[in-house]
Amino acid sequence: MLEGNWIRERITHALGRWKVSLADAEDLAQSAIAELFDDRYRRWDPVKTPELFDDLANRVRGLASNARRDRRHRVMVDAVTGRVRNRRE
Repeated sequence: MLEGNWIRERITHALGRWKVSLADAEDLAQSAIAELFDDRYRRWDPVKTPELFDDLANRVRGLASNARRDRRHRVMVDAVTGRVRNRRE
């Protein structure tokens, strides 16, 4: 869990319009931090984004966007009919 109100405030501000719970914001922040140390993801470019927190905020917003898109496209199987349907039906 992230400690300190200033971290929570900055994460909440970075997510802005995404309306996620604090627990989800913390999960997204931890995932973004993990990406920094994983060679499968892009590296932080201090020339392009001098502030590390700005890079993390961009990653958090990207992860939130991906999660939102994935939820929209998830399909459900009707328990009674076995019919596959989109969540919006």
